[in-house]
Amino acid sequence: MIPLKDVPFAGKPALGTLIFILLWVGIGLIITAMNLYDDVAMPLYIALLLWILPGIILTPLLFNYVPSQKLKGFSKALVLLAANIIAFGSIVLYGALALDFYSAPDGPVATGNFLIIDKGYTSRYLQGGGEKIPSASIIYKNQLKNFDFPSETMTILNHSKNIRLQTRPGFLGFEVIKSKQLVKQ
Repeated sequence: MIPLKDVPFAGKPALGTLIFILLWVGIGLIITAMNLYDDVAMPLYIALLLWILPGIILTPLLFNYVPSQKLKGFSKALVLLAANIIAFGSIVLYGALALDFYSAPDGPVATGNFLIIDKGYTSRYLQGGGEKIPSASIIYKNQLKNFDFPSETMTILNHSKNIRLQTRPGFLGFEVIKSKQLVKQ
């Protein structure tokens, strides 16, 4: 049994409860943000900065407010950094992606065909228990985008060379992918 004085946040139960709740909220939001990232053409480096930067900024600010008898110095900073990235970084990343996706203004929809550079299967363990889902990759706005399709489209995917995308500018300026369709050749 761990003595109460050794439990992190023992001296500040409100702060400990808040960070614990935000940690679990952050885990749920990062999973949701990964799904939203598939529909928003945000460059990977921007998404990573939005996810990691809040943790880097908040770690020195919260370092002295988080008491711990077991963790000291660098190890305490690493654990706090990981918790802050998951808790606060996930909230910021999800907020940016959701703002861009859900607040996309009604406007002209651009349509374009993009060459499929890779075909195969993706395993989604969170959606369906590890089933293999047909997927195709394209280069869109100088970044690799991978799209999943329903299981029954694998024969269509094998005979397709392009994906037709309908996009719309998002609220923050990143393209929001409204629909994707395989184009038979």
